[in-house]
Amino acid sequence: MRIRLILMCILAWPLLAACNGPTFVTPGGALAGEVKPTPSDWEFATEFGTVQLETNPDDPYSVNISCVVMEGRLYAYAGESYTQWAENIEKNANVRYRMDGVVYELRAERVVGKEEIAAFGEAWTAKGAFLQDPTQFPEVWLFELVAR
Repeated sequence: MRIRLILMCILAWPLLAACNGPTFVTPGGALAGEVKPTPSDWEFATEFGTVQLETNPDDPYSVNISCVVMEGRLYAYAGESYTQWAENIEKNANVRYRMDGVVYELRAERVVGKEEIAAFGEAWTAKGAFLQDPTQFPEVWLFELVAR
């Protein structure tokens, strides 16, 4: 009986992930939740460790990411990897961001300025000992999330 339950959960995992956003490390589809206006200051978001980011509005693709706020501004960071979601943003900058069941409709703007990346690097590495400084990478996929 227990093995059957485990097997059912494993088989249902992709379906659940596709229906309402990502599950752990598995990407998902469209994010559900109450849509609210974009706040002018994101400092309240610092209390959330993990949030969801949805890209590719025509065929929604969502992932779990760490929430990073710097001086009231919200950032999404893919590191040095050109991830699927970073590639999606390059094609269409409209994204949706969900935290605590609330969805915000935003636009992702790539950050390329060395000073802003360095400031972000300080905030990022302060979150934990295993987080690498983005200034050490030849290419960085960092986006500021702003109102549409």
